[in-house]
Amino acid sequence: MKVLLLCSFFIIFVACVAEQKNLQSKQDSITTQKNPFISTKELENKEKEEESQTQKEFKKQLKEKVSEYKKKCDKKDGVYCLKLASAYEILNEKSDIEIKEIHKKAFEYNTNDCENGDMNACVGLGSAFESGEVVKKDLQKAKELYKKSCDNKLALGCLNLGLLLSDCTACNEDSKSKKEALPFFIKACEYGNNNACAIINKNIK
Repeated sequence: MKVLLLCSFFIIFVACVAEQKNLQSKQDSITTQKNPFISTKELENKEKEEESQTQKEFKKQLKEKVSEYKKKCDKKDGVYCLKLASAYEILNEKSDIEIKEIHKKAFEYNTNDCENGDMNACVGLGSAFESGEVVKKDLQKAKELYKKSCDNKLALGCLNLGLLLSDCTACNEDSKSKKEALPFFIKACEYGNNNACAIINKNIK
């Protein structure tokens, strides 16, 4: 769930990187046609360098967001506490114990905010019950919370429910789990989640 949250926070950045890579790929193709003696090894090294640079840029932008996440977490915003915990984990800036404490705060704040109608908080709460990191794992409770947010037209809630129902990424499109999950992926896509649209395109021929 951490990954899903971060994907949604940086989807614009990822899209820009993808477009940049697409343009670079076209340029590389032209270069290779002009110089057919470029070795496969050279191309592989170039790809590794670009991938490393992308990761560095992602971490740089994430690091710049940490201060904002912390301020909002300190104001008892559970969603931003989850973002903060995930950022610290990726950047290796805090110990496991410190990160777990932030997750505990997130659970407390999200519980209160979800009860007061914040659907993003309900998704955060659902992820806590799904992962079982700070509370006893309860997949049924996670499904209920995701569905609550999905019913209120929050795309991430629909996506998370679809992923939880499908229970696997390798199932073929005719499997029961995929069929149960599909309506929620469709809703998530309709509500603007690009990851859900990609899942639909991949599994519907």
